[in-house]
Amino acid sequence: AADADAVAATTRAAFDGPLLLTRLFSRCARSLARNVADADPDALAGVSADAFAATVGRDDLGVADEDEALALAQAWVSAKRRSPAETLTVAASVRWPQTSAAAARNARDAFRRASGGVTLLSPRLEALFAEAPTLSGAAEARADDLPGLDDATTEKDAVFFSSPASPTSSPLAVATDGASVSLSASKSAKSSFRDAARRRAPRERFGTLLTFLRAGDANGVFRHVGSRGGRSHFRNPASFGMFGDPRESARLGPNAGENADKSSIAQNSRIVVTASSPSCPHTNPAQVTSGAYARVNFAGPPRRSENASGASGAGPLGESFETRQRRYNGGWWRFDLGEARTLRCAHYSMRHDGTAHFPRHWELQGCASATPPRDDDDDEDKDDDAPRWITLRKHVDDRSISAPGAWASWAIDAPASSTPVRFLRLVLTGRDEHAPEDEHAGRFHLCSAEFYGLLACGGKLGGRA
Repeated sequence: AADADAVAATTRAAFDGPLLLTRLFSRCARSLARNVADADPDALAGVSADAFAATVGRDDLGVADEDEALALAQAWVSAKRRSPAETLTVAASVRWPQTSAAAARNARDAFRRASGGVTLLSPRLEALFAEAPTLSGAAEARADDLPGLDDATTEKDAVFFSSPASPTSSPLAVATDGASVSLSASKSAKSSFRDAARRRAPRERFGTLLTFLRAGDANGVFRHVGSRGGRSHFRNPASFGMFGDPRESARLGPNAGENADKSSIAQNSRIVVTASSPSCPHTNPAQVTSGAYARVNFAGPPRRSENASGASGAGPLGESFETRQRRYNGGWWRFDLGEARTLRCAHYSMRHDGTAHFPRHWELQGCASATPPRDDDDDEDKDDDAPRWITLRKHVDDRSISAPGAWASWAIDAPASSTPVRFLRLVLTGRDEHAPEDEHAGRFHLCSAEFYGLLACGGKLGGRA
């Protein structure tokens, strides 16, 4: 019996030992990931490639954005000479699609220097760089490096699927003419696709990635909030928590006034849309987030003094076009995502109403402060510490919208796309060719709008809505 107990104990130790080490390493990686900002750089540079990649690849990495994670990988690679396999392992832990333009370019140069200053990096490393939005020109793989392609297959005929996480595995190669296909690496290809999908998704602590597919899709911030992250049917997020909404009143019960203050929907979920002119049958702010078609919906020019900006937008002789645009008294639409939300806007769409008054000159602006800036931006005496609008995208004689009810969409370039904002504003900065001098001047016609990017949410709802 004693011998049996000893054998059993030895067997348990043999099986529990690796499991114990795995759990210990997992806890160490989690602790290091959460406190990586306080780690000693020299000690961090001495960590092995596998351990460093396991740390940087975690969702709970203690960095503010993916550029900081890339900076950690760049510092590790640059600390001393690394082997190509080590460099590839660490590079695969970075989520390249989430990085900014400047950070991706700098990192590419650093990785090249770490590889001995070679002009051409390995195809797998170039494939990782190609995932960055501004480094999409991936290096073509050489035909003799791809198994399954015969000598007659030319270099341009090969489609290369890399497996960055497994430097020793063979890539899957396919000839575009269909003449030869290598299936020997199907397992590694599956792993490659899984790793690529992980890199495309932002870390959970950063928020939810709302990806633009096409104008009018259901992937934007208003659809996301209105459907509570896809967990319910869509409702206009501009009507959340409002007593005028019968469904909301029924949900809150007979004591709606008391229950509204306790409602997470009323406090956290509502998106507030404001127009530059008072609400009326043809100015409905909630219409813009509803997704429904409107024949006429516009924001009229705000009330301003004549010396600040005339209705016609005309200024003194010799004034530049840019100055006249700043002086133009155009209508605007402002969107408050809520105190618990910020959006790094990478794309946005607009749908025109049923009129022929198409916008030609306008700006998309953003602000990250807790309160919106004053809308009279031309006030030179404004306090320097007061919140201000920053321009995310400027449109001059943009003719993308040229038909009633038409959609159009635009990308936001870096670094504006990396700026988290709570408030968004679409402001008209010039006249359209169909607007006469009096009645329609300064009206910003808009049926619907939608914004895309990385949505960060605080509070109870987290990143879901």
